[in-house]
Amino acid sequence: MKKPNPVVASVIKVERLSTNVQRILLQSEDFKNFPKTQPGAYIKLLFNHDGSAFTGSGKPSMMRTYTVRQLDFHKGVMTIDFALHGGEEKSGPASDWAQSARPGDRICLAGTGSIKALPEQYDWVLFAGDLTALPAIESHLAQLPTTAEGYAVIKVGCQEDIRPIVKPQKVKVLWLTDPKQRLANTIRQLEIMPGNPAIWAASEFSQMREMRKLFSREWNIPRSDYYISSYWKKGRSEEQHKTDKRNDQEALAA
Repeated sequence: MKKPNPVVASVIKVERLSTNVQRILLQSEDFKNFPKTQPGAYIKLLFNHDGSAFTGSGKPSMMRTYTVRQLDFHKGVMTIDFALHGGEEKSGPASDWAQSARPGDRICLAGTGSIKALPEQYDWVLFAGDLTALPAIESHLAQLPTTAEGYAVIKVGCQEDIRPIVKPQKVKVLWLTDPKQRLANTIRQLEIMPGNPAIWAASEFSQMREMRKLFSREWNIPRSDYYISSYWKKGRSEEQHKTDKRNDQEALAA
């Protein structure tokens, strides 16, 4: 299905979910005609060169990718959860915009795009990621069958970022709040379940590479049998991160 052209949306609600997560509800009549979103579906928020929200005049200079947490087609309302950067992490235009957004503000976005879904057949699940991947992980967990079992390993900024998650009873969630904790190290210590896993992982670039090495070299899982991606890279803009991802994939293929 053809993706919609960029549309203008208005902020109708801003809610701070935790120390490092800001939820924004956007409304647009065009959302009612968007393709049905799957877990992990994403949109592109558009910004001007100075970091301000692009609202349709001229051409945007930057775009930032975010997961659709929820899309109410009947009301034309989209929910997006923003991981806020602070402390030693430099904020980008989307994070800055999310922190200052107020009802009535407008922004253009394009989408939706989709990512690889879970396989149809699996024996247990493993989800892993940081705050940027949490909306997608939550969406996946909420749609699993009640009989599903496995793990979700989630790295957050602090204890206050931990929140209740809708999930099958037999899926255990492990929250990592220590900045020194690494996703791959925690996954390595899990009790591996019998059978074939369905693995979905997304995080900061360096942590992604550590998890990919674990899955492919230590667990010997074919690359086609799991989804893994880096959503950002410390100290790099999204444009620079895309270049790093492309170089990484070329080196991996070689």
